[in-house]
Amino acid sequence: MSQAQSDSAARRAFHWCLAGVFLPVVSVPIELLAVLHHLRREDATDEDLRWARRLFALAMVDLLLTGLLIAYVVSGLGTPKAQKTSPPEVDPPKARIGVFFRVLGSLFVLTIKTSAR
Repeated sequence: MSQAQSDSAARRAFHWCLAGVFLPVVSVPIELLAVLHHLRREDATDEDLRWARRLFALAMVDLLLTGLLIAYVVSGLGTPKAQKTSPPEVDPPKARIGVFFRVLGSLFVLTIKTSAR
């Protein structure tokens, strides 16, 4: 019974870490701890070691993908500002006349301003 439990524990750890694909950066340290735990067990069977090696391979693939994901985010390749596009066409400025009311103390002051913006 203990052998069946240890087989299922290593297999279960592998499947939990496989489900960790949805949390790529967070799951890597958890996977590495699971690998260390299952490889250092003294009562490990051949089945446990097989699943531990698979878990190690999964952890290395996830570590590589996490490194690539972090490099992609840091480099800014996915942001719109890094994409090369043609500059937008700018309309020529139009003449505007504005009326502003300012309060100076208790007096209202009327200011007429023209601008070529």
